[in-house]
Parts: sequence; structure tokens; C-alpha cells
Amino acid sequence: MAPRGTARMYMYINLLVLYKTVYGFLLNSSTESLNETLLSAATTSAPSADSPEYLTRLRWADSAFTYIKSLNCTEVYFTSPRECNHMLNVRKRNVVVYIAQEEDSIDGEFVAMLPDSGLSRAGTHHGVVALDPHPDANFGHLVIVFFIDKVDSQADCERTKGTYIGNDECMKLALKHRCRNAIERHRRYNTDADLISSSRQARKMVRRCEINFLPLVHKQTSQEPAVVDGISQGYEQALVCREDLLDYSLCPSLRPSNETLNLVCNPIRDNTRRCETSHEAVGTRCEQFESCDQAVLISGGWNRQTSLTRHSENIVNMYQLLRRNGFQQSSIKIFFANGMHREETGAESVNTEIFPAAMKTSMRFHIRKLCGRPHCVDTLVLYLNSPSRTDGTMLLWDVNKNGKVEADEQYTIDELLDDIKSCKARSVQIIADQSFSGELSKAVRKSNDHSNVLAFSSGKENEYSYMSTFTDYWTRLDHSHICTEDVFQQIKNTMLKSTPDFGAKGHDNEGPGPLTIFGAPCNVDPPFSANELRLWYRGCQNVPTEVWLRTFFSVQSASANNDNAASQLPTSSADNANTVQQESHIEESLAVT
Repeated sequence: MAPRGTARMYMYINLLVLYKTVYGFLLNSSTESLNETLLSAATTSAPSADSPEYLTRLRWADSAFTYIKSLNCTEVYFTSPRECNHMLNVRKRNVVVYIAQEEDSIDGEFVAMLPDSGLSRAGTHHGVVALDPHPDANFGHLVIVFFIDKVDSQADCERTKGTYIGNDECMKLALKHRCRNAIERHRRYNTDADLISSSRQARKMVRRCEINFLPLVHKQTSQEPAVVDGISQGYEQALVCREDLLDYSLCPSLRPSNETLNLVCNPIRDNTRRCETSHEAVGTRCEQFESCDQAVLISGGWNRQTSLTRHSENIVNMYQLLRRNGFQQSSIKIFFANGMHREETGAESVNTEIFPAAMKTSMRFHIRKLCGRPHCVDTLVLYLNSPSRTDGTMLLWDVNKNGKVEADEQYTIDELLDDIKSCKARSVQIIADQSFSGELSKAVRKSNDHSNVLAFSSGKENEYSYMSTFTDYWTRLDHSHICTEDVFQQIKNTMLKSTPDFGAKGHDNEGPGPLTIFGAPCNVDPPFSANELRLWYRGCQNVPTEVWLRTFFSVQSASANNDNAASQLPTSSADNANTVQQESHIEESLAVT
């Protein structure tokens, strides 16, 4: 029989499981009855006092937590001093625990990989533990990862710079490959004056040594993953959030597993027009003699563990905001995670196609066409809400489930800026609610090719994005008469955990802007009536025939001049110019067709 103290502990655990289950229902469930949830919680058995698996998990989690609480922040190199101090003060109830554990205790079963980098101490491991000290932040953000290995003695563990945690087990901190050497070289080859002048660069280096995503942990196998419908099924994630551990945080609210299993639109599997990898699949709208407000909403998700319910809610709320402000259904294109059917949870009110963010080519074709054709777009709104790397790169979706980000599974800032370069829309407004989004604002400020772009970011270049706070502020405000820069300033004065950033070329970063989110003049006295806004600014407006034709013929004239200039060049140069001209025609056809 278990000791009385142990029995009392497990009674508390049972109560905790019941509380967490009911609390999760109240927050997230919309289909199950409360009675069913209570019954499920009552019949779910918490770990028994003699469960070795549970005791092992608890010992691993407590050992990892003790490790981060004993850090010396003057010597830590895998994160910033600010983050280190946060970990020293964090409480268990604010830390989410993920564990990969082999129940039959076979050594050397697990392999771990990050989407954006290799890991030191690569190889197989007995177990893996990950602590998330920022459960309210959006990925990427700091995650502390530990490997658990079997050893013969405590001395063997300490010899490899590990921490002995009993039961012949050694815990070692996982690090990004070669990061420590890069930081030490930076410190070694810079004088004190250089270090002061390059302090921002040093902070960036430390930030980029952080592990900012949960690793994909899978069992070691010599077999290649199965391929179904032309797409690899990848590896099964063994790193699981553990909500049963006493005193630790609730697990995040994930989208239902059946909604994140496969791509909603698989171009290889689905031989349909809507699954083509071009703008034809998206149905880009550019009508003659008409200019419309258009929007593109991008939420990558990356995988099931980072595609949370709040991200689908963000997309729905932003869609509803745009619809309230006159954007037509056909003018709002959504690229979300692995895609979503309208009948899925939370998407019932979205009356437009929801494409997978994995359709990167279609997404870029669509944005380029909107920006490339004169008078197609009056105001272009881009909403970004994806897991992000420290350089601002957005992760879309891990299509092949191999845990490694590939070129067609990410959307870089350079690619985005290239897609909207010299955009012919009257105004481009970017709302970026994602970690490290300040990198985008900074890039827009430095650019000479984005004079009509306004970038509103949820934080500075080295800051995380938290919950849905930034998006919630945008979607709850009335945008009928207020300038978007004034909206941003209100939000900036209210945000607590991050400092929203603004980027625009040639703008006063703190000054009010001239347009609303749908392109109407703002701060007008007296303000426009609702009928005037509807007739003159919201949705689509007619472009006068004279204006449209003048623009059309000017484009044709410019194209003819380019052709004449190329024909007068020497042969070799003309050949080169011909190549450039062909590329230009490709771009032009992409923009105009």
C-alpha cells in the first residue's frame, strides 16, 4: 500500500485532472455537453501511486525545472540575460511540460530535430523533455529542451557535462548546433568599443541561438516514412504535452486532431482547379474599370502543436472586421495552416474559400497579380499570424511532416517585400501579429521600393507576440473614421508585454496617417456619413474610363520603348536584354492575366 502522504498526493492529482478537464471544456468546447465532460473526467484515472511512468515523468520535469532555476545569467549563452532572468522568476504553474518517454525503457529510442537548425548532441536518446516558460507567447519563442540518457554511473554523466538525476539517468541541455562557438568567436574578436557598437548584433546572435520551436521527436527507425497520395506521412510526434503533472501549467488548446491530420487541398491527390498551384486556383479578382479593397490573410501554423484554436479564431475575427468595413467576400483570400473546411470549428461564419498556407506558390501568384495590375486594388490589407523565426521568416505548414522547414514551407520577409515591391495599389497595410514581426517593420523603413506600404507589427524585432492581444485590439475597434496609424497608436499605448512597431518609408513613425483600413480619408470634419463611405470608399468602386484607358496606354507605350531599346543593343547585350525582357513579360503576364 502506498504511504499516506503519497496517497494524498494522488488524490490531489485526481482533483487536478478533473479541474483541468472541466476548465478546458469551459474555455474551448462548443459541441460536447458538460455532463459528458464531467463523466469523462470522473472516469479518467490519474496515475496510480505505483505508476513508474508517471513518477519518471514527474522526476524528469522537476529536474529540468530545477536546472533552469539554478542558472547563472552572467554565463548563459543560449538565450538573452532578459530571458534568463524570466526563467529564474517563473513559477511551475506558468510552465508547460512536454515529454517523450519510452514506457518499456529501451535506451536509445528517440531522435529530435528542429525546423530551423541542427542540434548538438545529436543521436538517439532515452527520453526528451521540453519546458515552455512562455505558454502565452506565439511560436517562435524560447523553449528549453533536455535529453535524457542512460549512464553507468554519476561520474560518467558529469564527465559529459550532464546533470545526474538518479535511476542511472543523465540530463543534458540541448543546444543549437555551433551556436556556442559563434558567440565565443564574436566575443573574442571584438574589442570593448566594438562590443558596445555591435551590441544589437550580439543580442541578435544570442537570440538566434535560442531554441524557438518544439522539436519533432520520433522513434529511431531505419524505414522511410510511408507515402500516401504523393505526400510523405512523416514521423509521429512523440513529444507530448503532459497535463497530469502536479503544479505545472495547462496544455495549450489545439485544433481538433481530425482537422490537422492532412492537407485540405492536396494538389497531387486532388485533381481539381481549386487545388492548382497558380493564381487560377485562388480566383484572383481584377476587373476592368473597377478598383476594389482586397485582403490576404496568412496564418501558417507549421504543425498540430503550434496551430492553436486561437489562430483559427484570429483569422475569423480579422475576416469579420474586413467584411464590416466593406471588403467583399471574393476580395478576401485566406491561407491558413493545412486548410480548413467551412463546417469546421469556428469557420462557419467565413463565407469564402480557406486555402492551405502550404499553397505558397498560389499565394505569391495572387499577391503579385493584385500588386502588378494598375487600378486592380485600392487598399491592400495583408494580415500575418504565423509561427516565425528570429529573422521574421514565417513558417507555413510542414507538408511532408519531416520536422525540417524547406523553401516551399516558409515565407521570408524578402519574398514578401519582393511580392509587393512597387505595388500599384493606392495603399498597402500590413498587420503582423507574430513573434519577431518588428523585423518586417524595420525592413519596410529601410526600403526604397515600398513608399505606399504601412507595416504594423505586434512587437519589436527581438520581441515575441503574445496570445491574440494585438489582433483582438484591431478587430474590436470601429474603423469607420479613424486612421490606421491612430488605431496603431492606441494599441501601442495599451500593450503591456511587447512594444508594437510601425514601419513606413518617409513617414513620421508617431504621426497620424491619412487613411482608414479601407482607404477612406480620416480625421475629416465633418466626418463622412455611412452612406458616403459605402458609395465612395468601401468595397469596389468604378474607375473612370478615361483614367483607366490613360493608364492602359501608358503601360503599352512603356513596353514598346523597352522593346526598341533592346533592339538597338549589340548582339550579345541584346541577347541578355532579351532574356531580361522575357522575364519581364512573364512577370507582366502574371500581373495582368
